[in-house]
Amino acid sequence: MERIAMVIYTVTVHTGTRNLVGTVSVFYIQLRGTVAESAKKNLCQARFPQGFTTGSVRKYKVECEASLGELIHVKLSSKAFIVRGNKWFCDKVLVKTPEASLVFQDTNPIAQRHRMRQLEDHQKTYRWDVYAAGMPHVINYKSAYALPAEVQFSFTKTFEFYFTATKQLAALKLKGSADSNYVEAHWEEDEFFGYQFLNGLNPMMIQRCSELPKNFPVTGEMVKDSLGGSSLEVEMEKGNIFLCDYKMLDGLVGNVVHGRKQYLTAPLVLLYCDPKDMMMPVAIQLGQKAGHDNPIFLPTDSKTDWQLAKIYVRAAEFSVHELDFHLLRTHLLAEVFTMATLRNLPFPHPLYKLLIPHTRYTLQVNIMARNQLISENGSITKYSGIGGPALDELLVRATASLTYSSLCLPDNISERGLGKVPNYYYRDDGMKLWNVINKYVEGVLQHYYKSDDDVKKDTELQNWISEIFTNGFQGRKSSGIPETFKAVKDIIKFVTMMIFTVTAQHAALNNGQFEFGSWMPNFPSGLRQPPPKEKGQTTKDTILETLPDVGTTVNSIAVLKLLSKRSTDHYPLGDFPEVLNDEEVPCKLIEDFQKDLKKLSVDIEERNKKLELPYTYLDPRNVDNSVLGTICRTSQECPEGIVVTSGECVLDVLGTFFKDGVCGEEWSVTYQSENTCAYVGSSVTMSFSYTYPSDLIITEVYWTKHNYTDPPRLRDDQEYSNRTTENTTVFTRPSGVITKGSSVTLTCSSDANPPVEIYTWFNVNESTPDADDSVGNTRRENPNTIQMSSDGQRLNANTIQPDAVYQNLKPNTIQPDTVYQSLNPNTIEPAAIYQRLNANTIEPVYQNLKKNTS
Repeated sequence: MERIAMVIYTVTVHTGTRNLVGTVSVFYIQLRGTVAESAKKNLCQARFPQGFTTGSVRKYKVECEASLGELIHVKLSSKAFIVRGNKWFCDKVLVKTPEASLVFQDTNPIAQRHRMRQLEDHQKTYRWDVYAAGMPHVINYKSAYALPAEVQFSFTKTFEFYFTATKQLAALKLKGSADSNYVEAHWEEDEFFGYQFLNGLNPMMIQRCSELPKNFPVTGEMVKDSLGGSSLEVEMEKGNIFLCDYKMLDGLVGNVVHGRKQYLTAPLVLLYCDPKDMMMPVAIQLGQKAGHDNPIFLPTDSKTDWQLAKIYVRAAEFSVHELDFHLLRTHLLAEVFTMATLRNLPFPHPLYKLLIPHTRYTLQVNIMARNQLISENGSITKYSGIGGPALDELLVRATASLTYSSLCLPDNISERGLGKVPNYYYRDDGMKLWNVINKYVEGVLQHYYKSDDDVKKDTELQNWISEIFTNGFQGRKSSGIPETFKAVKDIIKFVTMMIFTVTAQHAALNNGQFEFGSWMPNFPSGLRQPPPKEKGQTTKDTILETLPDVGTTVNSIAVLKLLSKRSTDHYPLGDFPEVLNDEEVPCKLIEDFQKDLKKLSVDIEERNKKLELPYTYLDPRNVDNSVLGTICRTSQECPEGIVVTSGECVLDVLGTFFKDGVCGEEWSVTYQSENTCAYVGSSVTMSFSYTYPSDLIITEVYWTKHNYTDPPRLRDDQEYSNRTTENTTVFTRPSGVITKGSSVTLTCSSDANPPVEIYTWFNVNESTPDADDSVGNTRRENPNTIQMSSDGQRLNANTIQPDAVYQNLKPNTIQPDTVYQSLNPNTIEPAAIYQRLNANTIEPVYQNLKKNTS
């Protein structure tokens, strides 16, 4: 019989590269075309019986008796193998057909139905919800772990993202980076204060000032000494005067933190770009209403008056930065973009392929942020001055002020008059990065949209922008956000803005939070005193009383650490873990995009070599593909904790602003003093109890020497390095309950360094064991049987008193209630404490407790 010539379809199946995304389930594939459909093909037969492993790429041939026609549908189905519900992350399926390729605008009715069905499913799965009236809408899920698997964290991220902020906020001693040390050294200087408006956490507030606001009556006489002999009018004409206005905070009522009212101000700051190209503050007014009880502070005032005024500005910066520029303008907008993409763009759409890498983990990150940061019990709500009702009100005000031009960097720089300001590295790097992104986006979109008419006819695209306009910007025409797209250039600009917002802009506002904020006076989360109503009354004590208390500071700094630390699951801009495009032109554009980013990174690195304080936040290597950014930390990686002795703590991070012992009665340590079996070179188990604030959880405790400022674990201490015991055992024969008149063998063995020569056993009631009072000893692990006598008075080499503490010895340990605990081979850990140890071993002085917390 003549063999029928088969039509061959080559199928390549890619499994994702994340951890635990493979499967042992059996999968089948079926191809459907305009003419016919193939039979089901088992993808796990013969060559690949073990399923799909992480990162695997496997090729198959699907043979059909005749052409299927234009391929319109690929169907995957599964059958569980042993493990029920075993999931598989299929990265992509490529099908090489003998017919024409699949196009993104399907005209076939069957293909259109499949696209519509996918979108209908996604619109049921991803539904809009109102978090608070007047704010961008959010996804309806309340828990991140209820999200569909494809938008949840990978195994790596799930393991790493132990984000319960209130459990991690016991990070009470945070070691800073070189940049944070720089901040600590320079925060009081006017030069650094002005520098931060250009290249600090929030380079978005400053704008050129050509006319003073009427509510900010600064006179030329006030600032003449700060202008180097020039006048205010002349410097305004030259374009050297700048303004930061925090009017968005006006009228907001401060939170109550730890039972104490916090105070919010809405400052106005006037700055002067001097002949040395330094941005210098020349006047500060702490309220929006001018008057005798709202003085204008000047650099010529007393040092403490001027310092306190700057602290109020930095506190206002905390509120505006965290909620408006960081949370709203990157995270919440990213969620809007993500939701609109998932609900309106099917998988084959080129815009979906372009945008989906930039939505990675956005939904999960934002749900966790809402739950752990700004909810009723969130860390920002509980520990910042902007918490409580003021938080929602500020977000509503900020949403109402959102404009399209403020999100597009070239327009924003122009509107604020900052095109020629010297040493504005955010602008310099940001504009270069904007142009690189724009070039990439333009190439991709012009490849698919050949004319403006193509844009108008793409209903999926039009639905996408309509949802963004309605749900993200509340349908406000005054925002300037397009309601529809009418031209290719309109899409290019908007998509460039979107990618820039969730990548570069987020990096600029997020990644330096700990570096600039870990020195608390430079970025206080709240202030405990109202702003001064007159000059000349501020002292150093006033400043200390105004700054946040220790608990507030610790919680705020820990949040900043969490938000700004890079995750291990980091994909820099342009590094796409799942390649969705296989067409020649998009792949070439991605390659060019990556080359442009690499060149920009080299240029920024070279520039930074010349700077006293390098600006690294917009180096493409430090920019993530999405607002996932660096928000995640493991409990194992939390910063080192504070040093705690009985009833006191030390907060090195606060330097001279706080003294030892300010932690209060919530912190205490109690040591239980007992005796133990001890030997030269041994390590023993000790115990203690401690109290701490109820909103913290202690995750690691270890012993250290008393006199060290930054003490290491004893096992890491050079003085004790020769006492490490790798393997120590204590056991008894016979096991079980010991009765009066019976005998028991107590045996110690060890490979301690130096070697153990003598093991000494002693009575629990003895204060200090010595050779003369020992009940018995063994040399080099030779067991010595100790017989019990009935007199119950005195132990000697052959007797042991029938004390209750000796009556319940168990194999491998000595556990008579709490007196004896197992010997610990490598560390001194909290289990049971013995302060009186044998000669040459640990003495009671080493009772300090050092905590790592999470």
